[in-house]
Amino acid sequence: QIPRNRQLDEDNAMDADIQMPIQQLIGLRGPIVDVFRNLAWLLAFQTTFIGIFLCVPRFVGSVAFHQLILRSKTISVAAHVLIKHIIFVGFDIRSKDDDTPMDLNKVAQIMNEANEKDNSLFQPKDIGKILFGYIFISFVTFFFQGLLSMYRRFDSVTSRTGAEDEIDFARDGFAHRDVDAMRMGMRGGAIPNHNLGRDHRRRMENQDVGPEEMKAFIAEFFGTVIEITAAASKISSLVCFKMFILPFLLGSWLDLSTLKLFSSHIEDRLADAGSDIIGSFLLHWVAGITFMLTVTVSVLQLREVFHPDLLASVIRPQEPQPDLLINLLEDSWWTHTKRMVPSLGIYAIILAIHVWLPCKLIYVSNIHEYIPVFRPHFWYPIYAYLQRPLELMIFHLSVLSILEKNKNCLGEMQHAFLSKLLKIFGLFESFMPRNIVGWEYVGERTLYSNERSSSEKPKVDFFWEELINLHKNRIDTDAFVETNLDMHVSMGSSRVSQKFGVQRKYIVLSPDVTDKQRWKLLPVRLGSFCFQKKICSDGKIMIEIWKECVGDSIARPPKGWDYLADGGAVEQGRWAWGQKEKMSDIELRVAARKPVIPTSKSLPWSRTFYSWHILTVWIPRMLKMCAVALIAWIAITLFTSGMVFLPLVVGRFMLQILEVPHTYVHDPFVLVLGSVCIAPMVRFLFRFSCDKSENVTQSDRKYHLPPLQKIGVLVQVLSMWFLFCPLLVGSLYHQLFGTISPLFVKQLNFGEVLKWWPVGILLTHMWAVACYVGAFKYDFWIIMRQIVIDGIAGAAPPERNNNRRQEQDQIRALDHQYVDDETSMASENSVPAVRSAAWQGRNGNVGRFARTLFTIIVHQEWDKTDRVILIDDFLRPLFRFLLALLVAPVAPLLTAKTLLHFDSSLDAYIQHLFRTRSYQAFVFCSMFLQIALKFQDTLDSWYEAAHKTARDHRYLIGEVLQNYRS
Repeated sequence: QIPRNRQLDEDNAMDADIQMPIQQLIGLRGPIVDVFRNLAWLLAFQTTFIGIFLCVPRFVGSVAFHQLILRSKTISVAAHVLIKHIIFVGFDIRSKDDDTPMDLNKVAQIMNEANEKDNSLFQPKDIGKILFGYIFISFVTFFFQGLLSMYRRFDSVTSRTGAEDEIDFARDGFAHRDVDAMRMGMRGGAIPNHNLGRDHRRRMENQDVGPEEMKAFIAEFFGTVIEITAAASKISSLVCFKMFILPFLLGSWLDLSTLKLFSSHIEDRLADAGSDIIGSFLLHWVAGITFMLTVTVSVLQLREVFHPDLLASVIRPQEPQPDLLINLLEDSWWTHTKRMVPSLGIYAIILAIHVWLPCKLIYVSNIHEYIPVFRPHFWYPIYAYLQRPLELMIFHLSVLSILEKNKNCLGEMQHAFLSKLLKIFGLFESFMPRNIVGWEYVGERTLYSNERSSSEKPKVDFFWEELINLHKNRIDTDAFVETNLDMHVSMGSSRVSQKFGVQRKYIVLSPDVTDKQRWKLLPVRLGSFCFQKKICSDGKIMIEIWKECVGDSIARPPKGWDYLADGGAVEQGRWAWGQKEKMSDIELRVAARKPVIPTSKSLPWSRTFYSWHILTVWIPRMLKMCAVALIAWIAITLFTSGMVFLPLVVGRFMLQILEVPHTYVHDPFVLVLGSVCIAPMVRFLFRFSCDKSENVTQSDRKYHLPPLQKIGVLVQVLSMWFLFCPLLVGSLYHQLFGTISPLFVKQLNFGEVLKWWPVGILLTHMWAVACYVGAFKYDFWIIMRQIVIDGIAGAAPPERNNNRRQEQDQIRALDHQYVDDETSMASENSVPAVRSAAWQGRNGNVGRFARTLFTIIVHQEWDKTDRVILIDDFLRPLFRFLLALLVAPVAPLLTAKTLLHFDSSLDAYIQHLFRTRSYQAFVFCSMFLQIALKFQDTLDSWYEAAHKTARDHRYLIGEVLQNYRS
């Protein structure tokens, strides 16, 4: 028989081997002296780290700043003019007192005063010295690297003899030895064996070493040190700029753009930065990196939504980069600059158009004074300098995970919106991709204008010559082909082919030319036409002309194209990048886009016709383009504003219903609460706008009344769910957390009842949604972990985890085969342990109630009105539970009041406090008692598991058990 859980025992033994060194390290095992030794090593490493990476750069930065900046008047004046007239004047940063442009001295003064006032540990001047020290060290390293390169070039140029060339070659190869070894080690390859360097070192150990060889050895040693230091400085500089400086600058620009809307001033931000420089930097960095991520995802999705001729060759797609450090090291500074400058331009343009301009319009129109969102509320129950960084990091990780999981949904929304908008203005064929369903034969034309003979060299027809010239000059060729095709159309029957033209292939038109550089190449596909070369029976060379038959639009972006772990994104259907990347099958079937401003077939143009063409074609098309751009700008601005402000509005409205004091309102928590509430609505709107296969309109369906018996059931359901249950929940909430005194029959009025109902509606539906999604089950939080943690780590989309889940289910099924018969029989005869599963999930009581009620009300399917599902299984137990919570504590409270015999002279406040606290205690006791009764089977199983674990821990430690199936 197969031993049970043998693999599990091996895993536990492996875990024990791992835990043993950790326990010895922290002092749980071994002598106490080892703990102090480990602590001493830890302090030594931390002290060394602080000294090397903080103290040394601070000292270097302080010396360099005082010697180069302060003592040099030219550099000081240039830096002052650069900072003041470009940054402060350009961004209109003025002082609060005299309304004049600020300067660097004013900024330093404000930050130092705030720092001294709060007595903060991190001082702005120390941070500035450390940063300047790193910049100076990098500059010196690159300077020496440049001198080394110049020296090597000069040495190689001045070398004359072959022996000197061999010495230079050996010196250069030895100098680059360590860099090449480091690169190969980072790639995971084997480090080569440099016998030349070893022999050279052995010669250096000899006493008969000459001075020239010693100089060469020292030179190559310092060259190696400079190369390695420059490589480290290059990687650090690029990573620091891309990951820290650029997001911080964008976050600062976002702050400056929205500063006036929040009725704040730049001096207030500088004072906050002086008092908490780490928190201020983290705030602006999170804002900037969130903006960068959102813009990057949106632009990459827009690249896949538009026709490939528009953005596919301009915007570089997202690609897997397993060797990121190697790419940073090998690519030149010019290559990195060419990549970063377009990104900076895109970020700056989008920030100016969609952030700065709307904020400016809102401030000029004074709308911000009537929007309460621009007056944020914060509440710090713990240390503020600790709570803010934690909240910012949680926010950043959450945004990163949400974008990673839903970026394809953003592309689908872009495609749905742009398709509808462009179809309205008649520009769909110029911007969106369409599918080719076939090719129609339209004619053929000879390749050569004269017959091919031995006496005369063949000449390419003028049609093909002009067509190639138009293609080289990037002029639309469809009009030229359609104009000159009528003279040579074949009179044969029309043919339609299902074959597709292959892009990036050419037809050689140059006859008898051996030099490839002089070949005249005709692309197989030009615009909406495809060309195919053939040789007739009489030896005449013809070129067939086929025109594409355009079908419906292509759904973009394709599913799963943004997941980079499946062997590349080209196989998933994204547009190819560059001329060397292979095109996908989807891109090969994309029809040619029509130009936004079509050209005339009448060639050449006259001046009169050209003016008439501008008036009738150019101007209307340009007006349509401006209208599309304006509508898109308004839609994007409203969408982004709604995604930011709508959760805050909804969350504040919910807290207002719950009567939470303004002192305890914390807008980050309010944002999360509102986002959770509007997430189902956003998902429904997304499906409504993107799903074209479902017809969501019900206008063609006539309304009819349900049967009388069904009406009675519906009245009971609606009254219990929307009236009685919310009133009970609202009453409990106000009595537990409000100022209403229990036993208030004499104080009851209609106004108080109206306050109960909104609270009850809100809490009841929140509980129902939580039960519907299974928020009280362990599997729900497993899914949340996958969304948050695995999404950040770049895990597969949810649909790709199905195979893994099926494998885990099969493993569990195999494990259950080795369960003892007695245990299996006991489980069959027992009541199910988890009673909450009957209420939670889509198939629970709450899920069946919600789906049935939605079907009845929305789709008018009255036959689905089931009394058992709506009342017996859901509403009646819920109503009974709430009524018991409300009424059960009354009897103990009356008994306690009778036994204590309150004196009438006792203060009314004390009586009210006694009744309130006693009632709250009795309600919680009643709630816990009912929950314990519902989950008594679960509690029994928990107790048995805890008892078994404690018994095994006491009696079976160190024993290896093997349980064989009998």
